[in-house]
Amino acid sequence: MGAISFPPEKELEVGGLELDLRAEKRLVRKLDVHIIPVVMLLYLLSFLDRVNIGNATLYGLRSDLSLTPTQYQTAVSVLFVTYILSELPSNLILKKYVRPSRWIAFITTAWGIIATLTGLSRNYAGLLACRLCLGL
Repeated sequence: MGAISFPPEKELEVGGLELDLRAEKRLVRKLDVHIIPVVMLLYLLSFLDRVNIGNATLYGLRSDLSLTPTQYQTAVSVLFVTYILSELPSNLILKKYVRPSRWIAFITTAWGIIATLTGLSRNYAGLLACRLCLGL
């Protein structure tokens, strides 16, 4: 089935409200142009960071920190536990207390600092603490 299309110069009345379809289309386009690139970049960086521990392993992370295979798998997995558990509180904070622009800036900056500090880990406990904070 095709989408319902209206002539761009017409207004539509829905529930007693008149909608200017051209203005709505311009607004959606403006939001798409400003929001989508930022979200895509953040998602890309997040993905790169999640797989970055695999790259570190190839360059000797396990031997440098004297990790057993179980400890390594725990360090990899613990990020997702805190990531999932903090999803709902993060959205609630965003909805009630903080503007999205400030919240995204805050979590991006925090993520960058924690990801950088992960490189300073010298033992399993430090790596685990960084991965837990990174998931938050």
